[in-house]
Amino acid sequence: EAAQQVAGASLPTLISLVDKSLLQVSDDWRYEWHPLLYQYAEEKLREDPDSEARTRTKHSHYYLELLLDKTPTSNADLLVLEVERDNIVAAWKWALSVQDTASIAKTAPLLALFLMRTSHLRQAINVFEHAQDALEDAGSCGPLQLARAQILERSGQLNSAKQIAQSALTLLKNQTDTSNASDAWRHNVEAAQIDVVLVLSRCLVRMGDTDDARALLEQVHDIATQLVSHKLAAVLAELGHALLMTGDVT
Repeated sequence: EAAQQVAGASLPTLISLVDKSLLQVSDDWRYEWHPLLYQYAEEKLREDPDSEARTRTKHSHYYLELLLDKTPTSNADLLVLEVERDNIVAAWKWALSVQDTASIAKTAPLLALFLMRTSHLRQAINVFEHAQDALEDAGSCGPLQLARAQILERSGQLNSAKQIAQSALTLLKNQTDTSNASDAWRHNVEAAQIDVVLVLSRCLVRMGDTDDARALLEQVHDIATQLVSHKLAAVLAELGHALLMTGDVT
């Protein structure tokens, strides 16, 4: 399917390439080619910049849609995404290179969660450091900053995670104040706002600022009650942890 949508290669064409030993079929039924042949194809593609841009854009759209279609909390979906990890990261980097802020905003938290749940934390750090440098308006992209905060929290860089989460929270709050926003858009921004507060509250608790963590969680509690149940459950769990850390067990 990917070969057809990205390169326009039909099944008969793929079979013909296999018959000529230009492609091989792996044990998991994926098409593979020799690294030298891949290098040659890359060089030929670069000879036509317009064709290269179209092909890489199709590749980026296909694999970022795959990321959006799967759930990084599902083990079955994680297996599918792990097989395509190199393609997904390459697709994301191309979106960065062409300043496709909309695609970056939609996929940043999903990519971060996927890489963290599959134990690729070092790659996640590198990918999102590159994103911060490559995207011109990275500082105003709330979902990107949320993802960076999540990764830094996971890696134990609490001060950096806290600062970035605070910045992301300000961005997202400003976005929810937009009067002409659709209900669906506002819902997504509020969900991201809760995710940022969860990161920020965990950092604060680990740094000993439990009262501030409790105050933040109480602020978003009402928003969480209007969203999907797992958001409310997450807020209540973190709020309970913060209360326990302050000695309030009533």
